[in-house]
Amino acid sequence: KDALMDSIISVSTLIAAIIFIIWRISLEAWIGTIISIVIIKAGIEMIKSTISQIIGERIENEVSTSIKKTVSTFDKVYGAYDLILNNYGPNTYLGSIHIEVADTMQASEIDELTRNIMEKVYNEHGVILTAIGIYSMNTQDEEVKTIREEISKIVHSYKSVLQMHGFYLNKKEKSISFDIIIDFSDKNKEQVYKEIYEKVSKTYKDYHLNITMDFDVSD
Repeated sequence: KDALMDSIISVSTLIAAIIFIIWRISLEAWIGTIISIVIIKAGIEMIKSTISQIIGERIENEVSTSIKKTVSTFDKVYGAYDLILNNYGPNTYLGSIHIEVADTMQASEIDELTRNIMEKVYNEHGVILTAIGIYSMNTQDEEVKTIREEISKIVHSYKSVLQMHGFYLNKKEKSISFDIIIDFSDKNKEQVYKEIYEKVSKTYKDYHLNITMDFDVSD
C-alpha cells in the first residue's frame, strides 16, 4: 500500500506539472488537497487495524468449528464448548476449550483423553491447547436425564439462545448448573437470562440454580 501511495503521489505531481507547462493551469492546490485526504484516510485505516489487533479480533467461524469437530471425534467426548484462542503472531494460536465427559470417568482416563486431544488438534490445526476444562455429564440417573431434557426445552424456547451446555445436577447438594449462550444480536440478553432463570427456578423450587451466561466468542 505504501508503494502504491507513493506511485499515485508521483504520477499526480507529474501530471500537474505537465498541465501547468502546457496550459498554464495550476492544479497543485487541488491535487495537494486530494492527496492529503487520501493519506489521512489511509492513516485512519492503519490505526483502526492496529488497534483492532491489539484489542483482539474474533477468529473465523470455520476455524473454531473445525477445531470443535476434531475434539468431538473422540468417543468419550459428548461435546466441545467455550473455545478461546489467543493469537501470538502469524499462524500461532494458543487456546483452551471445555469438553463434556461422563461422570464415571476416572482421572487417569481424563488425563489420557486430554493429552490425545491436544496432540490431534495441534497436528491437524497447528493450534496449541494449553488447557482443557471438564464438564461432568450425568449418565447414571434417568431422573436427572429427564430433568435435563425439560430444562433444555425451557431454555431453547427462546430463539436467541444458541446453546445450553455444561449441565450437571447434584442431588446431594440440591444444585443444578449449566451454561447458556445467547446471540450477540439480541439486545435483551439480560432479560432473556432473567426469564430463563425464573422459569427454571419455579419448575425446580427445591434446587439451587447456577446458570452462567456464556458468550459465543468463537462461533
